[in-house]
Formats: sequence, C-alpha cells, structure tokens
Amino acid sequence: MKKTATYKIAAVKTASVTTTTTRRVFKNDFWKLIFGVGGEQNELVKQHSVVTVPKDTWLVLTQDQVKKLTEEAPAMQAKMEAALKADPEKAMQMAALQKSDPVAYAKLQVEQIKQLLGITE
Repeated sequence: MKKTATYKIAAVKTASVTTTTTRRVFKNDFWKLIFGVGGEQNELVKQHSVVTVPKDTWLVLTQDQVKKLTEEAPAMQAKMEAALKADPEKAMQMAALQKSDPVAYAKLQVEQIKQLLGITE
C-alpha cells in the first residue's frame, strides 16, 4: 500500500486534489553505493492524496448510498418531471435558476438527494 487517499469537506467553491509524494533519494554516492544496489533511487515510498470537495454543492456518498440512489433515481426523476409538468411556471423558474445561478441549483439538487437518502448533517 504505497498510495492512499482521503477526502475532506470544506467551505470551498471548487473541488481540488493535493498529492504528497515521498521518493527514496540518497544523499551522496556513499549511501547510493551501499543501499542503491537494486535501483531504488527515486523509487516511490508513499503517496497520499487529499481530495477537498465543496460542502454545499458536492455530496460524498458511500457505496450503499450510491446503490440506493441508482435504484431510487428513476422514480425521483419521474416525480420531478410530473411536478414540473403540473406547474409550468415553476419549470421555467428552475430552468432560469439553472442558467443564472448554477451554484444555487446544485445546492438544491444536493438537498433533494440528501432528503431521498436520509442524510442529516
């Protein structure tokens, strides 16, 4: 296990990945002669990545939650489409919100998914 990764949720606008890499480097020719027999110079010792995701517009899910979401998504989408057909004015407002303020639209979608999955934070 030379490579590991974790995530953190923060109040940021965009997602980012920070990777820290440690490689084997010998300080001088003496140490290289003693320990560098197998070609270990610049060999990867460990690598750790930290993925930072926005708190309001991204949602980190477990595998069980993803499975439940994929099962429930068609019904949720059909319900949403029926509601928008029943209220065309609201449909126009949602389309306008999606174009004018994508961040607010993403927050709305994340909240709906949290409700569907029963996520409370």
